[in-house]
Amino acid sequence: MTQTAEVMRLFPAGFVETDVSEFVRDALYEPSIERVLDDVAYRLIGSRLFQALLDARASEHSMRMLAMKNATDNATDLVDDLTLEMNKARQGAITQELSEITAGVEAMK
Repeated sequence: MTQTAEVMRLFPAGFVETDVSEFVRDALYEPSIERVLDDVAYRLIGSRLFQALLDARASEHSMRMLAMKNATDNATDLVDDLTLEMNKARQGAITQELSEITAGVEAMK
């Protein structure tokens, strides 16, 4: 999993000049055009900030999940390695006991 930092322009929100029909250009706005644009800009900036906070929280959760997965995988590998070493030690002890028993039987003959 990889994360990349992203720069998002917040101020100014941007404006692109476009051709507008006369019907729209002559329309009356209530409240004024400036008030509508101010409210839209306020909501746009608020939603962008909220989205950035949600993205940051999701990123934190994904990194925590990845860290826990890595810890679980490492613990599983460690348990497997220790089980193998314990089995080898037990097998060595059994082999040692068998050779001692065999040596004892040979000595009694």
